[in-house]
This record gives sequence, C-alpha cells and structure tokens, in this order.
Amino acid sequence: MRIGDRTDVDGRLTAILAGALLALCFVTGGSSQQNGVGTAVAQLASLPILVHAVVKARSRARLSAFRAPIGVAVFIAGLPWLQLLPVPDWLWTLAPARQALAHDLTAAGVEHISLHWSLSPAATERDAFAMLPPLALFFCTLAIDRDAWRALCAWLVALAVASLLLGFAQAGAAQDSVLNPFPQYAPALAGVFANRNHQAAALTIGLVLSVALFVDARRRDAAGGERSIAAIPFALAALVLAVALPLVGSRAGIVIAMVAVGVVLPAAGVPSLARLREHRPTQWATAAALGLLVAGIYVGFAWVQSDAAVSGSRWMLTRETVRLAVANMPLGGGFGSFVSVFQQGTGPETLARNYINAAHDEYAQWWLEGGALAIAALLAAAIVLARTLVRLVRRHPGSPARTTGVAAWSGVLALLVHSSVDYPLRTPALMAAGALLAGIAVAAARAPSTMTHEAAPTRRTSPVAGASGEAYGGPR
Repeated sequence: MRIGDRTDVDGRLTAILAGALLALCFVTGGSSQQNGVGTAVAQLASLPILVHAVVKARSRARLSAFRAPIGVAVFIAGLPWLQLLPVPDWLWTLAPARQALAHDLTAAGVEHISLHWSLSPAATERDAFAMLPPLALFFCTLAIDRDAWRALCAWLVALAVASLLLGFAQAGAAQDSVLNPFPQYAPALAGVFANRNHQAAALTIGLVLSVALFVDARRRDAAGGERSIAAIPFALAALVLAVALPLVGSRAGIVIAMVAVGVVLPAAGVPSLARLREHRPTQWATAAALGLLVAGIYVGFAWVQSDAAVSGSRWMLTRETVRLAVANMPLGGGFGSFVSVFQQGTGPETLARNYINAAHDEYAQWWLEGGALAIAALLAAAIVLARTLVRLVRRHPGSPARTTGVAAWSGVLALLVHSSVDYPLRTPALMAAGALLAGIAVAAARAPSTMTHEAAPTRRTSPVAGASGEAYGGPR
C-alpha cells in the first residue's frame, strides 16, 4: 500500500487494527448470547478503532465518496439507539399489540411507567453496543486500499480454517474440555461457534474467499510472467473447507456454499469468454459448475418445502413472527425483545416445543423488532448491495478490485441467504465478518483502476490520493 513513493503507514495500521478486531470478534463472539465479558471487550476495543478509521477515511476524502453506503450503515447501527428514546402515549399505543399490553398493565394496577420506543430497553441497549465492532470494521475497509482488502480476506480465510481445526480437536476431547468454549453443548465440529450452522456459514465464507483469492493469485502470476506459490495456500484452503463442510452437519450450509461458489466464479470473470469458446475442458467444467449451481438452488427450495410441512418448523416460526410483526407496527417491539414479545403474543401450541430464542428468519425478526424503520433499512441495504454488484460486474474481468470485491459480495450474499432460515447475523463473529466483507465490496466497486483494459479513472481536484497515487473515485 503506497501513496506516491511514501509507504502508507497509517493504512497498514488500520488494516492491522481491523484484523485484530476481527480475530477478537471470532474468539469471543461465537454465540448469539451477547452478555459475556469477551463481547464487551470487543465492543470497547472497537471504539478507538472506529474513531481512527473515520479520521483516516476523512483524511483521504473517502467519506464523501461513500455517502450512500455510509448512510445505510450508520442508519442500521443507529436504530437500536433510536429505540431507547421515550415516545408520547399516543405513539406508544398506536400498535394493536401495545394497546392490549397497556390494557393489561392498567388492569394489573401498574401506573406511571416510562414509555420507551423499545419494550425491552436493556436488551435493545445490548444490541446497540453489539453494532460497534461491525461499524468499526466497515469504516476500516473504507480507509484502506486493495492490498489490505486482499490481506483481510486472506485473514478471514485463516480464521475460518482455524475454527475448523478447533472443531476437529474438540471432536477428540471431552465435552468439558478447555477446547470447547461452550461446554453446555456436546462437541459438534462447531469450533468457536455455539451453533454448527454458524460454523458452516463461516466455512462457506472461507471457501468463497479462498476460491477468489486463488483466482486472483493466478492472474497476478500470469500478469507478471512468472510462477509462484502464492496460489497454493488458497487452493489447499478451498479443498479443506469444501471437504469438511458436509461433516459439520448443516444442510443449509452445504446448499448455500454450492450457490455462492457457483456465483463467485462467473462474476469474477472465470472463465473468459474466449477460453470458454475455444477450450473444451473449460466448457465441461463450466457446465459442471452450472449444474452445481442449479442443483444447489433446487435442493434449497426442496428443503424449504419439506421444512414447511413439518409441525414446529422454521416456516411456522416465520409465519408467527410475521403475524406479530404486523400487530406491533409501526414501532416494532424493540431490538432484542424477540423472546419476550414472541412468548407473550403467540399461542400455547407454538410454545409447546423447546425454548425459542430466535425466529430463524432474520428478516421476519427484524420486522418484528424494528418495525417500519427496519423494513426501510433492509430495503436501503439491498439497493446499495445491488448497485455495488452492478459496479463490480462492469469492471474488467481481469481487474483485481473486481475479483476481490465480487468475493466479498458473495460472502455477504451467503450470510444474507442463510439469514432467511437461521440467524447467523445474531452472532457477533459473523456480524463482524459480514460488515467487513460489505465494506470491501463497496470500496472495491469504487476503487480507481489499475488495469489497462479499464477506463482511465476520473481525476478529482482533491490533492488527497489513494493507494495507486490517483484520486479515489475511479470508474463506477
């Protein structure tokens, strides 16, 4: 990373801080329960990193270049804080569910209560602080350049492999071993995670990134006219993660990995159209990859349909959550209030099963907890991600920024798809990884070009330069 002829020391420091914070989130944030000392340490550590990243991004004129993504990120992170504010009586009782609650409180003789937006202010406050590490990582990616993006992606692959290796070590140890961070659960190749589905999500991200980094390393070797071993570690990581993923025992993880890998290769420009037209083995390999993608989509739909037919299934939880979300419109119950709102609002036939800690559908749960503003936040995030993908695909297929950006975008896609049947983003480790990847994708989509095949970057009048010595905000 260089600015002109001067080594970008601040950029290296920002990347190191981001990598350290990401590792801390992985080590301490493998559970969706956010009341441990480890998660509190990660949240406190993220505050100075967030300030450093914002100052660094501002000094490089990056804040103005990313107005829309930054606005959406701050909007999402600020929603829990907004829900801690008091609201007038007429607004608090606007939702039908709150009218019933107010009637019950009056019947019980409860008076002079403090009417906050959130029905569970303490839980909402915990969710607000949980947003700090992802927000810090997002700003870090905007303050660094393409070499650091690639390094952080490689670091995320390493963390996924480390979690897998920890899972294998757990399999040969006792349940209460020091190797098992959650001794209340039997070892299940979950690594740093309490839920094996979340371990599968981490492995899927590692697989997608390792495939893209392998492609990027091979292209760099070809561009330099030499052979190196840079691509070998990523090939080995992809092989290990692909073989181990079915062993974790997550059906959703396997399906999402099939789809994500099927998306990342063509979006990164592999193979080229010329090679696809002329090289028969490439044609067969492409056909096999398309078959894998179609099979993954088919298996995913089949699994959803079979799950919907089972009593007490995820589909039933989603329907019940949506019903309660409508009853709590427009304010929602407040972030972190799902358990209490669900238990109070649903029927005994739903609660007959085990303790329900999440809707297993992140979108329905966000609607229930955040109300109308949560829907607006999700739509705004979807628009930003869609525009980011369009920008990435428009770049030259050989662009390093396109390869890295598409890999990061595919990792975010894997988490978003998984969120429709589970709650990976309730896990601090995966929430941090998702924010990091989203930031890399957004930044890569707007990075200045270093490829001769791409259009020359648009020059800015600002003297602040990016990593390539050009003003930031190249071809879009």
